[in-house]
Amino acid sequence: MKLPAVLKEYLLHHRAQNGHLAIAFDKDTFETLAVYGAPEHFGFNDLEPGKPVTHIHPALETETFDAPFQLSFLNLKPGLVCDLHYVTDQQQHFILLLDRTDQFDVISRHQQHSHNVQLSNDYFKRLIDELTATQARLYKANEEKAMLIAMLSHEFGTPLSAIKGYAELLEKGKIPADKATSVIRRNADSLVNMIHNALQYGQLHAGNAPVNHESFSLQNLLEDLKSTLQPLADSKGLTFEILPISMPETLSGDRYRLRQILVNLLSNAFKYTACGQVRLVVDGTEKTNVTFRVQDTGSGIPADKIHRLFTPWVRGTQPQASGTGLGLVISKQLAESLGGSLRMTKTSKSGTEFCLDVPVQTNTDKTVHSMRPEKLKNKHVLIVDDDKDILYLCQLLLEDLGLFVVTAHSAGDAAELFSRRRFDLILTDINLADGSGESVLDQVRAHSQKLPVLAMSALPHPKTVERLLQRGFSAVIPKPIDEQTLVDELSKIFPEQR
Repeated sequence: MKLPAVLKEYLLHHRAQNGHLAIAFDKDTFETLAVYGAPEHFGFNDLEPGKPVTHIHPALETETFDAPFQLSFLNLKPGLVCDLHYVTDQQQHFILLLDRTDQFDVISRHQQHSHNVQLSNDYFKRLIDELTATQARLYKANEEKAMLIAMLSHEFGTPLSAIKGYAELLEKGKIPADKATSVIRRNADSLVNMIHNALQYGQLHAGNAPVNHESFSLQNLLEDLKSTLQPLADSKGLTFEILPISMPETLSGDRYRLRQILVNLLSNAFKYTACGQVRLVVDGTEKTNVTFRVQDTGSGIPADKIHRLFTPWVRGTQPQASGTGLGLVISKQLAESLGGSLRMTKTSKSGTEFCLDVPVQTNTDKTVHSMRPEKLKNKHVLIVDDDKDILYLCQLLLEDLGLFVVTAHSAGDAAELFSRRRFDLILTDINLADGSGESVLDQVRAHSQKLPVLAMSALPHPKTVERLLQRGFSAVIPKPIDEQTLVDELSKIFPEQR
C-alpha cells in the first residue's frame, strides 16, 4: 500500500531506521482505516481495519487529538521501545510508531554511565574528605609527637644532669651519701613521672586505658601518699599534712588512677610553693562522693594561664616550672574516667586550691587489698632479668620483704635452675637476651599450671597487659619497679597459695 505523502515527509524527518508502523484512523470514531508498515514487528498481529486505534496503548485513551503530539520511549513488548506520534494533515489522521530500541539502549547506557560517574565522583569526594580529615589528624598527632619529643628531650636534661653530677660527686666522696641519694631519687622520680605522664596521655587520648574496679582502703592510700611525698616536702622545707573529715573506711574503684591524680596535684603544689604548706583535705561528709581538696600557699596561677589550665603542654611561668605540661590534663581525664570531676576552685597570690570529686560506689567486694608483707616471708622466688642492675634491685626489694631469692640472667639459666629447685614464685622480664619471658612461662607451665609467674615490662600498654594475662601470667609489674606495686601484687597472689 502506497504510503501517504505526509508520512513520507515525517519519516524522512525522524529517520526511522529500524522499522515503522502507521495506522490511519477516523478521528470521529477512532476506528482503524488502513495499516502501513510491519504490524508484526510491533506485536500487533491482529491489527485490522475497523478496530479502535486507542487499543494500541493506554495513553491514547486520555488524549484529545486536538493537535499533533509525541509519546517517547514506550514499551510495547519486551525488548522493543518505540516513539508514538499523532500525525495529521487536517484531512488524514495517523498514529505512527517508530522503533527506537537502539537509540533507547544508547541513551540508557549513557544515563547509566553518567549515574556511575556521579556515584564515583561522590565516592571519591567522600574518600578525599576522609583522607583530608585523616591527614589533618595525622598532622596534628605528628605535631603533638614532635612537641612531646622536644619537650621531653629538653626536660630530661635537667634531672639527668643532676643525677649524673651528684653520682660523680658521691663517687669522689665530695658530698654526703644522704644528700646525694636524696637528690638522685628526687630527680629519678621526676623522670619517671614525665615518662608515665607522656604514656598515660597517649593511652587516654586513644581511649586505650582500662578502668580497674576493686575495693581498697582509703586510709592505706593516704598513708602511701604521705610517705611518698613527705621527702619532697622536707627537701623544700614545707609543711605537708593530710586532714580527713568523715572519711569512709573503704572505696570501690580504681585505686591507681585515684593515686595518680592526687600525686599529680600534690606534686604540682610542691613545685609551685616556695614556702608555707601543702595540705590535702579529704571530705567524706557527702554520702554520694568523696571530695579531695589540694591546697597550697604558693604564688598562684597567672591570669593568662587560667583559661588554658587543662590544655596539653601548658606549664607555669615561674622559674621552677618544669615537666611536660600534661599533669593537669591527664588528671582531669582520669577523674572523668572515674565518673568524677576535677576543677580549680581558687587561686591568688596567697595560694591555689584544686578540688577533686570522686563518686562513692556501693562495695560488692568487701575484700580490701592491703600491704601485708609478713605473708611473703620464707617464700622462694626466682628472678629472671638480663639487666644486672634491675636484677640486683629486685633481689634487694624481695629479700627485704623476707623472701629467699635466686637470680638468673637468661631464659636458659632459668630453665636449668627451675629443673633442680623448688620455687613459690617466678618473676621474669618480658624481653630477655636469649628469648622472652613467655618462653620462661612455657617452661614453668610444662611442669606446673598453678605456680605464679609474674612478668615485668617497661612498656605495659593495656593491650599488652591483657595479652600477657591471657597468655598465663599471674600479673604484670611495670618498670621502673615500684616497691608498693610489687608488694600489692604479691600480697594478692600468695594468700591464695596457702
